[in-house]
Amino acid sequence: MAPLPNDPTNAQNPDYDVENGDVLLGRELSQAIKKYRRFQHALGSALETPLSLCDWWIVPTEEGMELVIHCSSSNVRTHLMRSIFTIATRMNRRFGSSTIRILGEQYSFEANTLQVIHYYRGMDGWGKEEV
Repeated sequence: MAPLPNDPTNAQNPDYDVENGDVLLGRELSQAIKKYRRFQHALGSALETPLSLCDWWIVPTEEGMELVIHCSSSNVRTHLMRSIFTIATRMNRRFGSSTIRILGEQYSFEANTLQVIHYYRGMDGWGKEEV
């Protein structure tokens, strides 16, 4: 995606100021890091261990955020799938409607956080945690 011509971070903009552009980019990076750390903390210790055994990242998209988890261990993927409601509700709180993708060698899962939340709320006894 090409930068907007009047974007203050666009070096091709004749009004671009390197120092101010760097400051602006630095602030955006700092905000992104803070959101990432808050999200990681919000997942809690129950998911810290399984996520430490996988590669995972959060990607901003046009629709919101996307959590991608790549894990080759089927046991760890199973643990993550059992925790999918918790992951979805906490992502939804932090970023709004988002996407969760869990990838493996022969298995993949992709859903919107709201789809997961509505699915579990429709099941008896599930999904009592507030969004």
